[in-house]
Amino acid sequence: MKALVATDYVPLNQIKVTDHPTPAPQPGQVLIKVEAAALNPLDLALITGAVKDMFPADHPLVIGMDAAGTVAEVGGGRFRLRAG
Repeated sequence: MKALVATDYVPLNQIKVTDHPTPAPQPGQVLIKVEAAALNPLDLALITGAVKDMFPADHPLVIGMDAAGTVAEVGGGRFRLRAG
């Protein structure tokens, strides 16, 4: 999958779109095929380290909390959601 990744706390012009392994959903999770994504102010603060005292990030950090798409896969457990 393609992902926007920060390898450390960096200026915004140093983040890159990279190939990243597609995660498998765990129980209680879903995998979304993203059709649209956006960055919000918290994403930007996580990238630069502006909030690292409150929210330390593990790097490499896959960036982006706001997305819309279709459920591609459902992890184990009881779910009302289905692929598609």
